[in-house]
Amino acid sequence: MRVTIAQLIFTILLLAGSSLTYGQQMHSSKIEIPLLHHEIDGFIGNTHVPEGGRRNTTATLILPNIGFNYKYWFDERFAIGWYNNLVVRTYVVNSDTHQDLDREYPFLTSVVGVLNLWKGLSVFAGPGMEIDKNRTLFAMRFGLDYGFSISNDWYVSPRFIFDHLGGDIEAYTLGIGIGRKF
Repeated sequence: MRVTIAQLIFTILLLAGSSLTYGQQMHSSKIEIPLLHHEIDGFIGNTHVPEGGRRNTTATLILPNIGFNYKYWFDERFAIGWYNNLVVRTYVVNSDTHQDLDREYPFLTSVVGVLNLWKGLSVFAGPGMEIDKNRTLFAMRFGLDYGFSISNDWYVSPRFIFDHLGGDIEAYTLGIGIGRKF
């Protein structure tokens, strides 16, 4: 059987064409996970108020609180968040600037910037207001949290929060959040 030059060129083009097609079908072993922009979480914790207590005392109080947070991620590192906490008790703050300041179920709301430092370890900071029926206080909120993934879009996050409430009033909160990204 004799092979002509035309048949040889046709066979080479056919093999080259099929290898190009096969090469286009191969995929990288890297899987790209799409960025989930929205994140919500519920939060429970305890707030430590160093200058709280009964009238004319300087006791340390540990108060239960609950919270709800929302974050919008612009990319994998930066987000803006809306953090809300409610202390579920009444108490009195005794400080140099606010003697015997009654706080009745204060609600703290803040807008924070969030920076993801490393694999779920995030810091956040921003202004806010602590509101109750007696007096509204300006707040600066700073915090640190670490998200442990429990599925592709659910996570558990231990959190530390420091709130500076004007003058010399400060509060520290330790707690845990359970959230979802979508």
